[in-house]
Amino acid sequence: MRKVKYIQNGSASLKKYNGELTLGTDIFFTKGIVFSTYAFVILSYMIGFLEIPSIVRYISMGCLLGFAFYRVLVYQHIYGRPFFVWGAVFISLMFASLFYSPSSELAWRGISAYLIVFAMVGSMIQVTQDYEHLKIILNAFVISAVLISLLSFTLYYNDLFSGQRFDVSGNANDIMVKMLLPVCILIYRCFTEKKQSLFNFILLIPCATVLMLTGSRKGLFIPVVFTVFFIFLNQKSRILKRGLMTLLILVFIGYLIFQIPELYTAVGQRVEYFIAPLLGSGDTTYFSDLARERFRRQALSMFLSSPIIGHGINAFESIYGTYSHNNYTELLSSLGLVGFISFYSIYVYCFGQLLKLRKIMGADKNLNDFAISLLIANLFFDWGAVSFDILYSMISLAVAVSVILLTKRKVRQEVIASE
Repeated sequence: MRKVKYIQNGSASLKKYNGELTLGTDIFFTKGIVFSTYAFVILSYMIGFLEIPSIVRYISMGCLLGFAFYRVLVYQHIYGRPFFVWGAVFISLMFASLFYSPSSELAWRGISAYLIVFAMVGSMIQVTQDYEHLKIILNAFVISAVLISLLSFTLYYNDLFSGQRFDVSGNANDIMVKMLLPVCILIYRCFTEKKQSLFNFILLIPCATVLMLTGSRKGLFIPVVFTVFFIFLNQKSRILKRGLMTLLILVFIGYLIFQIPELYTAVGQRVEYFIAPLLGSGDTTYFSDLARERFRRQALSMFLSSPIIGHGINAFESIYGTYSHNNYTELLSSLGLVGFISFYSIYVYCFGQLLKLRKIMGADKNLNDFAISLLIANLFFDWGAVSFDILYSMISLAVAVSVILLTKRKVRQEVIASE
């Protein structure tokens, strides 16, 4: 039997083995996680819907950071080291780009935005000490999305069906990004939580409706990508049944979009412009697609002129007055191949670990497949948005890294218990 050391520190009881730490019962820590996570996530989601002083959100960010530092100091262990090593390398490249960026002001704005996202994502990894903590974080996003849905249908009902894409309540794409993760969480829970599948489906309806009414095609496409990959990975024994059910739901949604005038005005027209060229039945391209294609070509041209280190963070914006609307071309034009490989190396690490752990008996296969599907959906999302400094997109990395760490810990505990 391997020797196990017990360490007493305050109210917490710890087990140490193989350099890993397992937290015992700590009421202060657990309650703090619940409060700080819900406060930060909900306040972040409410921006654009309610008048919330910035200082209030900063305080909630400080609370979450505080509990992350508390965990590190008390338990003397940084949880998720590969994530922080990756972040340190990428941040170093961003700071180095200050020396050659055409606009140091824009570069610093991009760096500071990423630092905030990295700090929040890293904090969530630190405080996710067991599966219950991970559930708390996912619940915070779901509850926030439900609140946004309720506010949309009560305060901004007319704006929802105006076809103006939420001009009154904020940028439609901001709302879309906020809703993507919660919708994917609820789809995952509909498939895996049999006793609560109806409850999760009821929550999914208003969230998916608001997501659809933002008029964003990504808002329609990304949940479909997530669902398809999750069914393929997790529901192979029932792939025909689940696939047919998903197809019928999509056909029904498509029918509603194109038959109800309000829905057609809000989202149907944009979908039509997107699908027609793919089917070879349309000679008109939506103006947004033309602009995005032009941005991608311009960003690639910048990359080719400096393929190794790029032109600096936000260099594209400093030259063309906007971002490139594509995470791949944005990183290539900003930090070159070095920055591009550095950023996406965390995806390679996560996919490698998740696929490896997926084969281990005792691992939570549902959560594992959820994390893989979420990362794949993220990669599709990156084609239509600059996401490296968006919290609601990057939080997928916190989920993936947390699943990896929790699975490794669970397997290690089972090995020790069996010896």
